Amino acid sequence: MIYINLDSKPCRRVTTPDKLEALIDLKTTDAEPKYLLIDEVQNVRGYETVFNTYHNDRASRSSSPARTPIYSQASSPRSSRVATSIVI
Repeated sequence: MIYINLDSKPCRRVTTPDKLEALIDLKTTDAEPKYLLIDEVQNVRGYETVFNTYHNDRASRSSSPARTPIYSQASSPRSSRVATSIVI
């Protein structure tokens, strides 16, 4: 499992889909499936496009992509905080 906190000092400048994808690629160095937990993903406008790209790439490698959810979100009802998990 890989944890990325987009509110941390090293990740605060990750605000675009391209920067998010580059960070994920940096953290995942081999072809094995990874579980990512990305905290404060709402800081990246358009982050869904990155997840869709990984979903499409994974679907092309998997024999049954429809059975495996690619990502899920949890949010706090009292704030705008969002945590997202993704399988790549």
